[in-house]
This record gives sequence, C-alpha cells and structure tokens, in this order.
Amino acid sequence: MNYIISTLLVTILLFGGCRSSGKTQDSADSNITEESKSLKVLAKEKLGEGVKMESSANWVLCTKEVEMRQLVFFVYDQNKSEIVYEDMNPVRSVSWESNNRLIVNPYDRIGNGENDAKAYYIDVATGERVQNSKRD
Repeated sequence: MNYIISTLLVTILLFGGCRSSGKTQDSADSNITEESKSLKVLAKEKLGEGVKMESSANWVLCTKEVEMRQLVFFVYDQNKSEIVYEDMNPVRSVSWESNNRLIVNPYDRIGNGENDAKAYYIDVATGERVQNSKRD
C-alpha cells in the first residue's frame, strides 16, 4: 500500500513538472519582443540562415559564416531600428571590443590571406572606421 502511494505521488510530481516547464517555455516565447522578431527576419533576409547575433548596449552585431572561417556582418541600431553598418566582403573575424566599438580582422587579399592584414576598428555610434597601426 505504501509502495502504491509513493508511486502515485512520484507520477503526479513528474506530470506536474512537465506541464509547468511547458508553461515556462510559453512565457519565455511571449517575452520575445516584436522588434527582436523583426530583427531576426531582417537578418535572415539579409544574410540567410544561420545568423548569429551578439548585443552590446543599443546595437546588435549580426554575423554569418559564408565559407570556412569567413564572415559577413552588419550592425543593427535598436534605438533607430535600422542597420548602421554593414560589410558583405568576407572577413576573418569581427567582435565587440567595447560597447560601441568593433574590432575587425580582414583577410590579406595579396599575401597568404591569413596573418598579414591589419585589424581595424569601427565605431558604430559614428560609423567611423579606424585603421589599427600595429600588426596582428
């Protein structure tokens, strides 16, 4: 008798836990803003499937690998609801250096294509591109 009650209690807890986790998923989906949904649609239209997004302050960096170790990217300003910078020429890497500044490592189109190109910075607030003076 004790065994039956224990089994029944465990079964109720398991089904209750599954049902509540489904509710958590539904509420998480409802927390996605319309703007982020539209940004996902824009990123898919612009770059295709497999876009990665990384936020920093008011901006979102959207990147896509187009060939092995080659990325194209754009930066979306959430306050203005528009793309403020884009580069469809493949680069080796791009990442946030600070809240409003990206560091971009291009390919060396003349040399071996890997280590000879100089990194540059992009201030996404102003759109200014600054060449790095040191070699990578």
